[in-house]
Amino acid sequence: MEALRLKVKSDGRVGYKLTLMGDHAPRISYQILLDTANEAVDADGFADLELPLDEFKPSFQGRPLRDAPPLRDAKICSLGLMLSQFAAGGGEVADKRGCPPGNFRIELKQLAAGKSELAINGRRWV
Repeated sequence: MEALRLKVKSDGRVGYKLTLMGDHAPRISYQILLDTANEAVDADGFADLELPLDEFKPSFQGRPLRDAPPLRDAKICSLGLMLSQFAAGGGEVADKRGCPPGNFRIELKQLAAGKSELAINGRRWV
């Protein structure tokens, strides 16, 4: 697997992130912002996102982690959704205006493995 595909609908806030954790030691999280505002939506309002694994940003306890091992699908053991004012990978505040306090809502309709353009007949060609 080279990517994850999601069908997601949000309330318009800009700080939603998908977080993946692997069986690495120490526990490293890999995060990516869910940018639903710039995607076409279906009749029910769900955006179809493709999230390449190599675009997830590693962090440890909310701080960027520069020397993290690459995220591999065989190592993924948990998945989470969060709303955060911080950039993917932790550290700096991304945009406080997009993450005000109060009620929030995100809906996940589908989660699937994305198809890599490099994968042919179950093999990865590089």
